[in-house]
Amino acid sequence: MNLSNVFTDKCEVILYKGEWIYPIFKCGWAGFQLAKEESRYNEDISELENIKIFIRDPIQRWHGAINKYAQLNNMDNEQVVAQIETDGLVDKHWVPQYYWIMHLSKFYEGDVILLPMNAITHNRNNETVNKKPTRKLKDYGKEDKILLTMCNQSYKIGEVLNKVRNVLS
Repeated sequence: MNLSNVFTDKCEVILYKGEWIYPIFKCGWAGFQLAKEESRYNEDISELENIKIFIRDPIQRWHGAINKYAQLNNMDNEQVVAQIETDGLVDKHWVPQYYWIMHLSKFYEGDVILLPMNAITHNRNNETVNKKPTRKLKDYGKEDKILLTMCNQSYKIGEVLNKVRNVLS
């Protein structure tokens, strides 16, 4: 998966209710953007003591992400999935959460706390409207399924990435 065109902007961590959070697309990102008190970017992230990361079920995230991308780009869901399969189309909306954590690890080596989506305290009622069925790719989400098993615990960010890699190898 070529991620060179995916993570081209700043790596952002936000302060929300006194806690630092790494918002991921389709994992409460929009709500956190509305509710954030402060943002830190790139090298300014390195000094933080710990960062919370909310992990969403990868299949739910896939369906929401494909619907959102299709709506934003005036496509139908099957067109998007076909382009992912044939052309390697990649976008922040559906790139696995594991790769978002890899992006954060370029700027941060400290502790992260993985949490399930139901632990988000801001209003998450901004679901993508008019969702349509979406065909799932065979191997999509295998990394994120491992992340879900790691929720409600604190790890060094490198430990998270290594654990996922070890399980998949």
